This record gives sequence, C-alpha cells and structure tokens, in this order.
Amino acid sequence: KGWSKILIGLDVVKEKYVINTERHTGYFFFLTGCVLILVAGLRYRVGTDYGFYYSRYPRLINNLLHSILALDEPGFGFLAWIVTRFVNDGGAVILVSSLVTLALPLMVIYRNTKKLALATALFIVMGFWHGSFNGVRQYLAAAVLFSGYDFLRDRQFRQYCLVVFAAFLFHRSAIIMLPVYFIVHRKINQINLCLIAAALALINVYSRFFLPIAGWIMEKQYSRDSGYVTQQVNILRIAVECIPLIVFLIMYWGEELSESETFSLNLLIIHVSLRVLTMNSALLYRSGIYTTLFAVMAILNLQDGLTDGNRKIIVNGITVLYFCLWWYDLSISSNLNSFQW
Repeated sequence: KGWSKILIGLDVVKEKYVINTERHTGYFFFLTGCVLILVAGLRYRVGTDYGFYYSRYPRLINNLLHSILALDEPGFGFLAWIVTRFVNDGGAVILVSSLVTLALPLMVIYRNTKKLALATALFIVMGFWHGSFNGVRQYLAAAVLFSGYDFLRDRQFRQYCLVVFAAFLFHRSAIIMLPVYFIVHRKINQINLCLIAAALALINVYSRFFLPIAGWIMEKQYSRDSGYVTQQVNILRIAVECIPLIVFLIMYWGEELSESETFSLNLLIIHVSLRVLTMNSALLYRSGIYTTLFAVMAILNLQDGLTDGNRKIIVNGITVLYFCLWWYDLSISSNLNSFQW
C-alpha cells in the first residue's frame, strides 16, 4: 500500500508537470505569435505590394459593392471597410491584414499539434511569414483556406467548400484547392505513385496551357513575353521542397499507413507536385502558397511516426535546409532585407 501511494503521488506530480509545461508552452507560443504579427503589421514599405494596400485601400472600399455583386475578390476591401469604421489609416489596414493572415493559421496549428516550437520554426522558415509581406491578398486567402484544415482531414465536404469559397473572395486562385479534397485520402502505393508521376510528366509536356487556365481563373491576360511569367524558379529551391517528401516516403515505405499518415503524405505529394509543375513560371509557382501551411502540418504529423534517432536527424535536417532557403530569400530581396517600422 505504501509503494502504491508513492507511485500514485509520482503520477500526480508528473501529470501536474506535464499540464504546467503545456500551459507555459502555450504562453510562449502566444507571445511568439504576437511578435510575428506586430513585426509584419507594423512594417513600413516592406514588401512589393505594400504601397498599393497602404495608400489605395479607399479605392477598394469605394468599389466594394460592385466587387461583392460581381464576386470580384471583395475580401480585402471588406476587411479594409471594417478597419476604417474605427481607424481610417493605411497602417491600421495593414496591421489588421497581418493579424488575420498570421493569427488564423497559428490558431489552427495550436489546435492540431503539441510540437509548437517546431511548428513555429517551420511556419517561419518555410516562407509563409515573410511571404505575407509581398502577396497580401493571396496570403490572406491562404490563411482563410488553411482554417479549413480540420474539414479537409475529417472529410467534411460542404464545410470545406465554404472555406474555399471564403478564400476565393480574397483571391480567385484559391479555387484550385477545391479538387484537393478528392485526392488527400487516396491510398499511397506503387500504382498510385506511378500514376502521379505519369500525370506530372504529361502535364509538364502540355504546360503551355497553364497560362490560359490561370488567365481564365483570374480573369486576366498573362503574356508569355513577361519576364515574371516565364522566369524559371531556382532548381535548388525545388530540391529543398522535394527532400521532405522523398525522406518520408522512404521512411514509411512498406509500412501499413494510418489514415492520418496517408492524409499527411498526400498533402506533401500535392505540395511538391504543385512546386514541380510550376517551376518554369514564377507567376504560377505562387500557387504553392496555398499548400505551404498544409505541408507544415504534414511534416509535424509524419515525424511522430519515426524513431527518436531518425526523428531528430530528419527534422533538424529539414529545418536547416528550409532555414538556408529562408535566409537566401531575405538576403536577395531588396523589398524585404531593408526593414523599417
């Protein structure tokens, strides 16, 4: 009885320690999120799109009714209209945009993993944080889309459609994520992987049709004479994006995958496929913005199934590779590497 009481007491102490540790981790995660949001939201003329949204938001508000009726991306204009009910200032519009763009995915991450330190690191180095300095509306759309992560995982089609539609209101290109629902739960085996590889090769041959499709979605005309449209993405960047998928496929090959592992591997496959398919156009490559946060969650979930030794090597290796890519992005971009408040 004495030993039983001691063991029960140790269990109680351990349980309290775990609860307190999780609570403190949550506090640090919240503080880190606040720092990321404030740095992004209080920046001044940092990012290629900053000037437009800082100074021309009144025009978006004035055209809001027409944008709503025409479903012409009224999301940002509506957000700016709400902000100006309180403070009519471009800085306030940028701040609230950053708040929504970053707080939404951070809340989803907090609900779905206890690996908050690793999640924060990947959130930063995989490019979503600093990317939101440039493509304001598209990253808003990506944040709204990622809020439907639970619906996509739990196969709740109607709810996921509503989330995709909400993201579509911020940026039309978000509609490309609707077919993802029918792919993410497919069984991963040799046949399906060969079919994916064959489809990628076939689509790459007919990649000239991508621009007309993108133009149809965005209701714009994209010229092949534009340098940004035809600019090829650095092959090292593509290699870094592919490495996590290759590593996890090797580590999980031959094992009976759980539903969660199948879902996560499929998310990585979709992310890498988009990156590879669009590597010949910097414009089209931006479609990977929508899958980046899903790839973050996939890496977090897949590393749980590895042994301790493999987990440390793989996770640290992936993080270091993405850190190098992140540092390179910041160093070469004149719109990002000169920060001012």
